Amino acid sequence: MQVWDYQTKSCVQTLEGHTHNVSAVCFHPELPIIITDSEDGTVRIWHATTYRLENTLNYGLERVWAIGCMKGSRRIVIGYDEGTIMVKIFREVPVASMDNSGNIIWAKHNEIQTMDIKSFGADFEVTDGERLPLAVKELGTCDLYPQSLKHNPNGRFVVVFGDGEYIIYTALAWRNRSFGSALEFVWSFEGEYVVRESSSKIMILSKNFQNLYWVDNGDLVSIACDTSFYILKYIDAVQSYFDSGRPIDEQGVKDAFELLHETNERIRTGLWVGDCFIYNNSSWRRNYCVGGEVTTMFHLDRPMYLLGYLLSQSWVYVIDKLFNVAHFLESRGMVEDALEVATDPDYRFELAIQLSKLDIAKLQMVEECMKHAMDLSGLLLLYSSMGDAEGIFGLSSLSKEQWKNNVAFLCLFMLDTRGCSEARSYLPSKGSEIVTVWRNDLNKAS
Repeated sequence: MQVWDYQTKSCVQTLEGHTHNVSAVCFHPELPIIITDSEDGTVRIWHATTYRLENTLNYGLERVWAIGCMKGSRRIVIGYDEGTIMVKIFREVPVASMDNSGNIIWAKHNEIQTMDIKSFGADFEVTDGERLPLAVKELGTCDLYPQSLKHNPNGRFVVVFGDGEYIIYTALAWRNRSFGSALEFVWSFEGEYVVRESSSKIMILSKNFQNLYWVDNGDLVSIACDTSFYILKYIDAVQSYFDSGRPIDEQGVKDAFELLHETNERIRTGLWVGDCFIYNNSSWRRNYCVGGEVTTMFHLDRPMYLLGYLLSQSWVYVIDKLFNVAHFLESRGMVEDALEVATDPDYRFELAIQLSKLDIAKLQMVEECMKHAMDLSGLLLLYSSMGDAEGIFGLSSLSKEQWKNNVAFLCLFMLDTRGCSEARSYLPSKGSEIVTVWRNDLNKAS
């Protein structure tokens, strides 16, 4: 398969790997990937910028004929000879970070945005689980597609990591300070950073480990696995082991950690607050663990991810992958507040209808569109729902001109029963007069 520049009419790149005819190609509307499928039964995912092969999918369902994806979703649908499969690609955890002062930075694709939790002030009252209508500020863009984002300990710098590369930016002005290639990146407590440039320069203890969560003083660590998590206590025996001159094998120092607790829950995101470990589990319950005892703090109504904890306010902050607070405000009965922060036009229309703010709902534009399209039935529904008698009267005349007598009848029936052909049922004295008018109209039509 070849990628062409339609302006210069030149071949940019040739993607090689399929062993049979390529049956479909798809550029994802949001993610920087190209998806191809072939009669060889494989689906290949390529990076849209570097054209590197990222992944190959093969589900053994014979030939592949179709692929589909949708904006706002990380699911793709693959059509085979023997059936259809829907799969998720990339990670769903929001790429976000919060420093110790409450400044939040997150990535929406290549766009970087920020907001300050301290803007509320100390007198702002909030209940547990409430979403915060924070003012969002555009910070800039990123030269690579972010897969992770993390502040350094003092909050002055932010590292963006993705596609085997990292870029360090200043947190306030978003200026590029350093960059390079790496497989992994980690900040130290002193503000220095370490990168893993190749697989030969670091040892991976367990492939089942998904995340490590360290307490600030370094005494406790939580290790999250696929089906459970462990809390270990660090024992200050490593330095004495080094001083003794004893050799260290591939297993490291055996007595460096003591296992304190094991819990059979899968962690989505977690953080330490002192000796208390707070986490969201796979059922989207926010729990905390102290001394091996697990207690549920809150039941979440949708997937939410922990951002951080501010000691000065005693608040734990969470974020969803849509960065949207309007739906939550509506669910709490705060429809007007939801309308103020909502950005989606269709959703704003629904909220404006609930609040009877027809000017916001832009019904005038709807009326003009229906008139140009001669959608008389739609105009009848619009005017009757608004109680617009003048509009209904004008619609009756327009309906007569277009020979839409059924619409004209309904308009006149709602305005004045003496003007419709069923006047005999309501005003018998006008029956003969209406019949005469009706016959004259028939003669004109014929």
